[in-house]
Amino acid sequence: MTRTMLLLTPVLLTLGTAPSYAAAQHDVSWYLSNRDTLQSELAACATDPGERAMTPDCENANAAQHRIDLSIL
Repeated sequence: MTRTMLLLTPVLLTLGTAPSYAAAQHDVSWYLSNRDTLQSELAACATDPGERAMTPDCENANAAQHRIDLSIL
């Protein structure tokens, strides 16, 4: 029992300190339909990549921009 607790404690502490992001406010299709907001979101994501890069909204905005880039080719 003690050995199990010793092994699980670091895992539980790590999970407790991992960043938790709120659900995305907008999905990829919304960003595709709202290009001005897409550009604003991408700029905000680029300004603070350490804090925002992995948020759901930045990921969705980047995915939308990727689709736009592919459609131009």
